[in-house]
Amino acid sequence: MWFMPFIDSLLFYGGLTRKDLTFDKDLSTRTALKPRPVLRFLSDPLSFVKWSVDSLPSYASLNPRNIPSTFWPVRFKPVRMRTRFTVKDTVIRGIVETLHCVDYFTNRAFVKLKERERDTLRARLIATWDPDSPEGDSLTHAQVRTLSDSVDYNLLLNALVCVLNFDTSSVPRMEGDFQYEYVTGFGKVAIGGKGNNTYRGEYVAIYDFGGDDDYLLTRAPVLIVDLSGEDRYSGEFAAGILGISVLYDYAGNDVYVCKGTCGGVGLGGFGLLYDREGDDYYSGGFHSIGAGTFGGGYLIDGGGNDIYKAVIYGQGFAGTYGVGILSDHGGNDVYTLGYGPIHKPLFLRQRQAMGQGFSIGWRDRFGGGVGILADASGNDHYSAGTYAQGVSYWYGLGTLYDGGGDDRYTCAEYCQGAGIHLSVGGLVDKDGDDLYYAYYGPSIGEGHDLSVGFFYDSTGNDTYYTSGGFGVGLTNSVGIFVDGDGKDNYSAREENISFGGANVQREMGGIGIFLDLGTDMDVYPFKSHARNTSLWVRPKWGLGWDR
Repeated sequence: MWFMPFIDSLLFYGGLTRKDLTFDKDLSTRTALKPRPVLRFLSDPLSFVKWSVDSLPSYASLNPRNIPSTFWPVRFKPVRMRTRFTVKDTVIRGIVETLHCVDYFTNRAFVKLKERERDTLRARLIATWDPDSPEGDSLTHAQVRTLSDSVDYNLLLNALVCVLNFDTSSVPRMEGDFQYEYVTGFGKVAIGGKGNNTYRGEYVAIYDFGGDDDYLLTRAPVLIVDLSGEDRYSGEFAAGILGISVLYDYAGNDVYVCKGTCGGVGLGGFGLLYDREGDDYYSGGFHSIGAGTFGGGYLIDGGGNDIYKAVIYGQGFAGTYGVGILSDHGGNDVYTLGYGPIHKPLFLRQRQAMGQGFSIGWRDRFGGGVGILADASGNDHYSAGTYAQGVSYWYGLGTLYDGGGDDRYTCAEYCQGAGIHLSVGGLVDKDGDDLYYAYYGPSIGEGHDLSVGFFYDSTGNDTYYTSGGFGVGLTNSVGIFVDGDGKDNYSAREENISFGGANVQREMGGIGIFLDLGTDMDVYPFKSHARNTSLWVRPKWGLGWDR
């Protein structure tokens, strides 16, 4: 990375080295299921900086076939199916063979769980993230251990690969306006023609050749393929809850809506929503729109000017033992999140968001996962409440990547490249004249309580505002802020801690690094210690450099 020598020089100026960033942050001995990437990045914050800059761009062009390699808890190993299954009907042969493949691996993945136990886990997995459900309906500690120890996630990934390998040419081309339904040993399968069809109720698979269709689904099918048309999906879809659910929509300006969990969700399983093209509208409730807990949830949009909306826990969200990825390959997009409970006692009106590249663990007991929002290009607008936009909490990893465009980021608190309580968070924006507004810190390249926060904006004339942030290591943390180039405007209310700052807690400091590496004249608050063409060191240890 081109700016790493500047970090080394600034550390040297403050009497520090890279090794000083590696102080021990993994201090919770009671917490189980800690993600390996989180432990690695807590131990070596600069390895997180390198990963964020070098590897995050690949998630903005994520190919569905590469999904198995993104699930951090297990290393994917292909497994051969040991049974054969033949279907005489040429119309549904490829579909039923895929369903058999999925059934083969999922049954073996859950072989240690009785059917009644699976039904209980399904209900509790959903209730855990439903803000309107009583707390007593959530997963118990014992059930969390059951999901981590008694489910074979490699076999579940093999079940997912069965669907990822589905060949649309296996279904013979059929003309006309029709809707056929087949009853199979796996459930009901529907085949629709190019007319405007309606699919209502419960199906195990749907294949539609075209038309403006309505999907009113009470349970997520294992497979949906829609080749064209401006379609409307509602209910439960692309939600792998203790199983697999994949939706492919290849063309059209489509609408995806649910009040609960949908749209690329993994809860004890894997879910994928892949929309290849079109100007689409996505609206989810809780744990939706690219969200995973004990599994993986993926939403991949191939391009178009899209709108994403969710209540809470979405748009690249991960809970314990999970991966949640929203990958948008281009277009001028709008992301809105944060209609959950009011964030009491800190706010009277601001609501929790918990997404847009966010992961959270179960404090003291269990670690989190990996949540990523990656957008390749376009003039995008990100709006959220608290805990959003490349943020994490309790052994989680949350990141937001934007590949270019004049973007707008607004949030309430704990956002825009911040790690909170033993976790790792980052935001990377590659290009454009951008606006960053965080009503309160810790935000914008700040770590709080044995955490790591990283923020990087490569180029552009940017405008920044937060109460306190810009490279802050708060409460024994590491915070790194880097702006590569441009005429920038900075505002902060808490000038005593901002622009390369740290404080003393537990008889030790933190490390906050602020770098503005452009040679243009920037604007800082009038009373700030930050100045153009200046170096500064502040206790204990705050470091800043405007080149």
